[in-house]
Amino acid sequence: MTPRFPDVNEEALGRTVAATSESLKQFPDVDDPRNYQTFRLRAQARYAVGAPVREVVDDLRLAGLCLRREARVRLFKMEPHLLKSRRLDPLHLALLHAEPEYVEKMGLEYGLPLMQYYAGTADRHLEAEVQTMSPFFRTRALNHPKHVVGLAAATYCAALGALVRGDEKEAAAVLNMLNRAADTLAQAPPPSGKRYLLQCAALADLLSRRSDDVAQHVAALAPYADSDREKALSMDGDAVRGEGLGAPDLAIPALFGLAALMNIEVDIAPLRAVSPHLADLCAEIERAWLLIE
Repeated sequence: MTPRFPDVNEEALGRTVAATSESLKQFPDVDDPRNYQTFRLRAQARYAVGAPVREVVDDLRLAGLCLRREARVRLFKMEPHLLKSRRLDPLHLALLHAEPEYVEKMGLEYGLPLMQYYAGTADRHLEAEVQTMSPFFRTRALNHPKHVVGLAAATYCAALGALVRGDEKEAAAVLNMLNRAADTLAQAPPPSGKRYLLQCAALADLLSRRSDDVAQHVAALAPYADSDREKALSMDGDAVRGEGLGAPDLAIPALFGLAALMNIEVDIAPLRAVSPHLADLCAEIERAWLLIE
């Protein structure tokens, strides 16, 4: 195998693959929730060390299966501000499966019902969750560029969940709310805000069936994924930091999975030009979805 990235510690990554494979033997049911982090870590190590892309995607899919009956527990135990780990990772992992019913179920369980908050019908738990994400949800004003981060993240989670379960009207409504708020910004948001805004733009493009624009927005997301990878793959002795949470990126393959779910063909060439390894992952996701058509 040839490592996908320079300056990785092949020996340490090989030990990580071996150790995680051994650890998985403790819980033989592959969808045991206790296997979730192990599959994520093995996927990360395999991705870096140059394992076949199918092995990486299989590990990510198995990690997703570990969460399919865990929504109530996960949403209860994890703090609301941990939106990525709490809600987005399960949604992203679900979209790597070419199983529409499973994907829809995950959308129902992990999507953020943000329209309930906007409509004033949210219960106190949802209201508290939403209000932790950005001061915007209390003031209905973006008084600082950094406040767009939580707003865009919440909107992305809500719109993604809505599209996964086939509710395009709800997705359009929350995306329109974000656009109106973002238009009031006098300064550019921080990088994390720009990233979520790009992800929301990709969802809006999917809603409008603008496949060329989806391709360009996905390609624009690749540098953020590269930054995640560099952090997650930094080595400390034998350990790989990040526990599989940073690499490979999940949002970009998930967007290709969502496009396939919506029967929209997205040109992978712009992504391949800037991130060939991520493009290989997305091509594997596309192939799986094509088999069910």
